[in-house]
Amino acid sequence: MDGISPAAQALYMSMHETGALVTPSEVVAERAARVAELGFNGLRVESLKRRLFAASAEPEAHRARMVWAAAAEWFADPEWEAP
Repeated sequence: MDGISPAAQALYMSMHETGALVTPSEVVAERAARVAELGFNGLRVESLKRRLFAASAEPEAHRARMVWAAAAEWFADPEWEAP
């Protein structure tokens, strides 16, 4: 498992600028759109590919985006915990 929720994965892949303020409804909508497009497993795979590429190409930007996506997702679903 990735350790971040499907919503955080979708945010990581989104066109939102890192650090942008997003509402819980935007988080839910982004997740729903990505899951509809890719399915849960497809979202996991595509997100992992992008995160691995970003981590090797721009480690600091990747870390900032991971922290932002996870924090923004937490506001939409504070009950979610990594497996």
